[in-house]
Amino acid sequence: MAAKFTESKWKRVTVSEYNLQRRTDWCSWVAEVPGTAYLYSPNYGLISELSHKIGDHEIRYFLMDAADMVLVNGLQAEMGLENWKNVQLETVGSLRLWSEAVFKHTETEKKNFVIRSIPPIIKEKDGEEATVFMDEVVEIIQLLTKRRGQPVGNDFLGTAWRHGELKAIPLSQFKTILELYDIDKSCITIVDDPAHAVGVDFLFGKEDPLKVPTDDFKGILSTEHVVLTMVKSLVCPVNWRTATVIERQDIYEEINRYALMDAGTYIPYDNVVYEIKKIKKEHERLYSKEDDPLLTLRDRPPLSPISVKHYNKIASAIGMPPVSVSRNKCSVWYTRMNVTIRISDQFLSYIAQANSQNFNTSLDFKQALIRGLLWMVPNTNRVKVKLDSIRTLGMRANVLNTPSLIPKYSDIMTSSQIERFETPMEKFLNDSEADCSNCNKFAKMENELQKKLEISRIKLEEKAKDVDALLLLIMAQDKEFEKLNKIISDMEFQDALNLKVEGIERSAHETYKQENEQLNLKRDKLKYELSRVAVSPTEELLAEIPLLDERIEDLEFCNEQLIHRAEHQRDFLNKLKRTNEAA
Repeated sequence: MAAKFTESKWKRVTVSEYNLQRRTDWCSWVAEVPGTAYLYSPNYGLISELSHKIGDHEIRYFLMDAADMVLVNGLQAEMGLENWKNVQLETVGSLRLWSEAVFKHTETEKKNFVIRSIPPIIKEKDGEEATVFMDEVVEIIQLLTKRRGQPVGNDFLGTAWRHGELKAIPLSQFKTILELYDIDKSCITIVDDPAHAVGVDFLFGKEDPLKVPTDDFKGILSTEHVVLTMVKSLVCPVNWRTATVIERQDIYEEINRYALMDAGTYIPYDNVVYEIKKIKKEHERLYSKEDDPLLTLRDRPPLSPISVKHYNKIASAIGMPPVSVSRNKCSVWYTRMNVTIRISDQFLSYIAQANSQNFNTSLDFKQALIRGLLWMVPNTNRVKVKLDSIRTLGMRANVLNTPSLIPKYSDIMTSSQIERFETPMEKFLNDSEADCSNCNKFAKMENELQKKLEISRIKLEEKAKDVDALLLLIMAQDKEFEKLNKIISDMEFQDALNLKVEGIERSAHETYKQENEQLNLKRDKLKYELSRVAVSPTEELLAEIPLLDERIEDLEFCNEQLIHRAEHQRDFLNKLKRTNEAA
């Protein structure tokens, strides 16, 4: 069956076509196209005041257009502001949720999907394409195929992309995927990400790393900006003449591994900061006294001029050639870029001297560094600065004979697992009539389906047997646990009884001891009185002495009985404990 939407076209809005209005922070702004009704804003701008609740919901960053904002305003008016706030997160929290809301509250059959793109460094005049993030490509394709009744799963791209990968592809590959699944491209508007434009301003103005937000609003860096950030943090503040060969090689390898990554790869900014801190800690000697030659320019506006004398002072400190006196002023951005390139060139020259093979591997390092630096240059100067940087870093014909510094993206369409999504009827209609007959086709399909069902049934029965065996084992274990719990209860009862017996023993022993002492005192007192009496003791006194002796003997016998009983009780408890331990 012929594809219906191969000739359809998407709408494209570049960063040069819109103005950022009411910008307050990284993810809260409105991009307006002058002279038109087109405007774009992030969903985050609608829920930022509810950020304390975001942790309880799946919030995904996406761009909304003017039609979306009209619907938002309509829902606010219909529900009331307070009711709207209660359902806001469940409505505009993600593109998937918002798409459901659009089709629920409107009669439109065709929603426009806005996908953000990362613009090229030199506005596509150099042959470089804008890129889009794969996770957003996958989500839009799933929504569009679901709407036409042919949904695709999460792994429809096979090994070309896995969930959670921070990866971008050029627009040409995006177009190929859309045509592969015969998706109407007129439903899509590609807008250069205004959050990226904000990041460019921060990089150009304050040398902040150029971050873009992920779908969960965390900052990520492209590999070229990882290299630039690490060069500024790990290379520029060090006098490499005083470093050892091993120290230079360690720092080079840590940075170069990012330069060697596939084009379109993005790294979480927090991971980069962690790596930089770890490297500085491992090489504490190098970074104990950082001497950044650009420290005096850190807070200066990039377009502000500095004197030639100031520039040459910085240049002489790092061995950079001075500028001509005929130029009275140099701009801050020009100085920052030249110093970074010069120090990087010195650093890489030491690396090449240590091992000649490093020269070839450092080409990726240099290319990534130049691409990152070009974002710190005004648009009108980027072509000239690019060529000057290539010459300064000694890349010469290795890059000049290629179309610019365009990164080479791996072709995801070569993945053998990517399959054209077709219904069984489409497969039937697309096959050649000469190779089959209708009956054979359907019979073959039915046989294959029956085989798959039979295999599934057998596997299910095996799983059921395993589950039954597991249940029997669990029941047997439950009985054993009940026995053990009863034994433990008996032990606890016997321990309590033992404590009670010991208390009675102690009480009886104390009573016996006190009474015995009193009787002994009484007997001794009587004997003493008798010894003092001159006359013979009376019969009454003589009769009382044997009674006292007999009472003392009775108490001693009772004490022996209590001691014997306590020993018998302890033997019984020890025997019970040994039985329980054996169990």
